[in-house]
Amino acid sequence: MRVRIKKLAVAGLQMALGAMVIIATGFAADGTVPLIAHAEPIAMPSVGRILFGFIVTVGVAIGVIYGLRRWLPHLANRLGSTNTLRLTGQSAVQNGMKFHVVTIDQQTILVAEGKSGVAMIELHGASSAQAPSAKS
Repeated sequence: MRVRIKKLAVAGLQMALGAMVIIATGFAADGTVPLIAHAEPIAMPSVGRILFGFIVTVGVAIGVIYGLRRWLPHLANRLGSTNTLRLTGQSAVQNGMKFHVVTIDQQTILVAEGKSGVAMIELHGASSAQAPSAKS
């Protein structure tokens, strides 16, 4: 670990010394910096051009977000599993107990949710038409 820190410190010192040499040799006798090939300043774009670029960039970003939110779930459903998950019914009873009847493909499952946890049991012989549909 100490060797690595020393190597990093030496490399940083070498970079700093190299930058100082470049800066020292880049100045002419009158104090100007002849590092650029042309003496003309680089023209900055106008405010309108900057705003136009910003608006176009924001528009493209909003379009991409809209497209991802609209079409990505459909593509995921097409490429993913064909299982269907449907909440057939739910009911709330005393003391915070809730019962949910969930249909996955052709299986019906009763899910009990309470303060101490969650329990599931498969309901045999019950189709989605026969499942209780009490709603609270």
